[in-house]
Amino acid sequence: AGLLGQEKAKKLIRRALSSNRMPHAFLFRGPEGIGKQLFAREMAAAVNCRKRDGERACGTCSSCRKYRSGSHPDFMVVSPDKGAIKIEQVRQMCQALSYPPYESQTRVVLIEDVHGMRAEAANSLLKTLEEPPPDNLLILTADSSREILPTIASRCQLVPFYSLSRQETVEVLLRCDAGLDQDTAELVAGTRSIISVRLDY
Repeated sequence: AGLLGQEKAKKLIRRALSSNRMPHAFLFRGPEGIGKQLFAREMAAAVNCRKRDGERACGTCSSCRKYRSGSHPDFMVVSPDKGAIKIEQVRQMCQALSYPPYESQTRVVLIEDVHGMRAEAANSLLKTLEEPPPDNLLILTADSSREILPTIASRCQLVPFYSLSRQETVEVLLRCDAGLDQDTAELVAGTRSIISVRLDY
């Protein structure tokens, strides 16, 4: 709800959440810094919300509070280590996936920047995507300008993310910088010096 734009991504995820029919893996792919990881975290909270209304997390149940504090036992994040996801990280993740979720119906794993994954790590992840353990949901993020293995992409449901419109960029700039006025935000949004507005955090 807090992410501007990306209506196609929102529609796809709303449909999946409302139908309660989730694939085993999503691939969020789009420009760097557009909000893919933020969106993945919000989706993870919605998946395990105990009082979810349709597709929205309530934000107040015990599960939502744990997501907000970063202490949910059934949410894992695999991030690049010195620019790359290594095979040791994927092996540790796979070992965790072999156990049932601790307190939720579904464990959610966010694997950030899979375009930077080393070949041996990608091959190890591919085995998990081919035979996913039950009660686990993987969300992979990747920059659209970087290559990933076609075999990994083909085993995930693609959720595309796009660059923000000029007006959306203005809105984000005004949200992020309290000292920025409307005219300056529009000037910055209209220049080519701003490649992306950093939304992932």
